Parts: sequence; structure tokens; C-alpha cells
Amino acid sequence: MQPVSIVLLGGIASGKSRVASLFEELGARILDADSIAHELLKTDEVRSLIRTTFGAEFIADNKVDRKKLASDVFSDKDKLKTLEGILHPRVFTRLTEETQKLSTMKTRQVVLFDVPLAAETGMLDSVDLVVFVDTDEAIRIKRAVETRGWTAEELLRRERNQWPLDKKREAATHTVRNSQTVAEAREDVRRIWNQSIQPKLEEN
Repeated sequence: MQPVSIVLLGGIASGKSRVASLFEELGARILDADSIAHELLKTDEVRSLIRTTFGAEFIADNKVDRKKLASDVFSDKDKLKTLEGILHPRVFTRLTEETQKLSTMKTRQVVLFDVPLAAETGMLDSVDLVVFVDTDEAIRIKRAVETRGWTAEELLRRERNQWPLDKKREAATHTVRNSQTVAEAREDVRRIWNQSIQPKLEEN
């Protein structure tokens, strides 16, 4: 039985991982594209592609220098597209494999896709719920500075490679407020679960 599927949208540093964990508390299985991409960067196949495509200077101690690679590709759209061409098909193959595993279980499951470029890669039409994580820009900048060591300019520069926030908000079927307390976000997640997910789980 196909799982009930959810995808999260939101700005960079909007706290999508925290919201994902709240869905996980209720029973959702999280499939994190960033984690999968990081795993892929450790494989011989992808490491070799990075070396031949971008240069040996992006490999240090036989590992991909993710920070250096990110700095390079996010300042050049063509390079970013090249990297996405390497990673995205492999990430989505893994996501599909994991979803198929969940579909073989006796009871219907809930799968949440935490995929940064979900809108840009065409996922929105193939899931049951699209949840927008609504977070004030000032809070997102503060989080990016404190947890990632970015500047506000860096966040905005990277965000320009994504769908505008207004477009993401319009595409969503549900919204979770994530600017204040965890309790506020948890309240929204529980409401979405009870109203839109639980009925699907109870369908024959």
C-alpha cells in the first residue's frame, strides 16, 4: 500500500528539520535528501565524478571538500546545475527505493520527504500533502549565522537559486508556523495529522 506522502517547503534555515521531527513523533518516516546526498559524496563513484568534473582541488584526504565545493557552485549557476545533475538522479533513486520498501508493509505508512529543491524538481504533483514551514526572515538569518556561520548575504544568495517564498507558500496545502515556540509548531503539525493524514491511514 502506497504511503501517505508529505513534502516540506520553506526558506533556507526555516527549521524544516525541526518540523520533520515533529511529524516523526507522530509516526512519519523521514527521508532526508541532504543526508542521502552526503552519503553519496562518500562513494567512490560520485567522488570520482566530482574530481573529473570540478577538479582534484575539491578532494582532500580522499574526501569531497563539501564546504569548498558549495562555495564554488553557489557562485556559478552552471556549476550548480552540473552538480545537481550528478547528485539529483542518484538521490531520487534512493528516495524511490526507500518509498517502495515502505509500500510493502502490512499497514499504511506515512513518509515525509525533506528535500530542499522539492518544488524545483517536480515533486509537488506526486505527494499527498505539501507543507510550508513559515518562518520570519530575521529568524532564518539569525539561525543561519549561528548554526552555519553564514552571513545574511550568503543566505539570500543561495536562496536566489530556489523558488521564491511566495510561490512556495502558494503551492502548499498546509502551513506550519515555526517562528516562535516548538509548542506552536507542534500544534500545527498535530492539527495537520489529525485532519489530513489520519483519515487517509484509516481508509480501506
